Amino acid sequence: MRTFALSVHAAWRCRSSLRCCTSGWAIPVEPPVRRRIETAAARGRLPLEEAAAGALPVAAWLPRRGGRRWLATADEGRCVFLERRGTCGLQGALGEAAQPVSCRQFPRVAVIEERGTHVSLTHYCPTAAALLFDVGLPLARVDNAFGPEREYEGLDVRGVVAPWLRPGVWLDPEARDAFEQATLARLEDAPSPEAALAALRAGVGKAARWTPGDGSMAPWIARALGDAEGRPAGDFDFAGAAAALRAIDGCAPPALRAGPEDDTGWAAADAEWVAPAWGGFSRPLRAWLAARLVASWVLWQGDGPTAAVRALELGLYALRALCARAAARARRPLDRAMLSDAIGEADLHMVQRADPRALARLASRPRS
Repeated sequence: MRTFALSVHAAWRCRSSLRCCTSGWAIPVEPPVRRRIETAAARGRLPLEEAAAGALPVAAWLPRRGGRRWLATADEGRCVFLERRGTCGLQGALGEAAQPVSCRQFPRVAVIEERGTHVSLTHYCPTAAALLFDVGLPLARVDNAFGPEREYEGLDVRGVVAPWLRPGVWLDPEARDAFEQATLARLEDAPSPEAALAALRAGVGKAARWTPGDGSMAPWIARALGDAEGRPAGDFDFAGAAAALRAIDGCAPPALRAGPEDDTGWAAADAEWVAPAWGGFSRPLRAWLAARLVASWVLWQGDGPTAAVRALELGLYALRALCARAAARARRPLDRAMLSDAIGEADLHMVQRADPRALARLASRPRS
């Protein structure tokens, strides 16, 4: 099956940053994986002297909770199979197939269609985040960047009703392609992420007025988004940024929410340390928005292109709030490292923690 990905992600390979192995996540272990691990341990084929699991009985590696098995974690959220040298003991001894599905998929985010699988990455992975700062590649879709042989899990939309352009009017495959390609083109060419989103907001509004009398849907959408003019709001509304972060956090199950934070000083930090530097990071910001468009679950689970663009707006606002928080804590201007970390945290909220349907509902609400 063909795969489609964002150009800036095509070079991604695991560089053992270990963020995924040390976050203390609850990783379910599928029965075939459990059997493979237990059989290998019983036959002495699983040397784990360099991992915490080596000092634990086999029964403690995969504790049972709620009728399922889970990977155990050691100090500071480290997976018990993570070796001191920074490699996975399971993968090293038994191959990638011995890892749980969640481990094999990270940091990939997939939408599986009849014609192929759309793949993006979460930038909670620092290696993926670093790719956003590569200005040498245009923001475009590329084929088979990660190889067609990998098996992906994600949102499987094969055989389901297509997302709608507006209630009662569904996007055909060519129209979905046109929306994605035109959106990536606007993000590539825009002078700022805010300018791109303003144009896209106007463009999806015009696209939604399509009728059969206008001819084929795909060219109409391409023209609507390509020709649309939109003007970003004047003064930046930091209260809206903080509200967007709270709203996205509220999309997570209660146990995963960050909860209320004291945002005293964030607005001042934004004005002093974030706003002056923000324009210099237009390219990585637009690349991040492109990554959240490709393989968008909101497109399918929400109100189509309108919701997909609205999710990008909410995400950019939330990211601005996270940058202000980071600047307030560090008491210094926004820099590349700070922005990269904030992008990772934004994706932690939007991709790892948020219930996808709750996020889609949030993005489908009328603008206030």
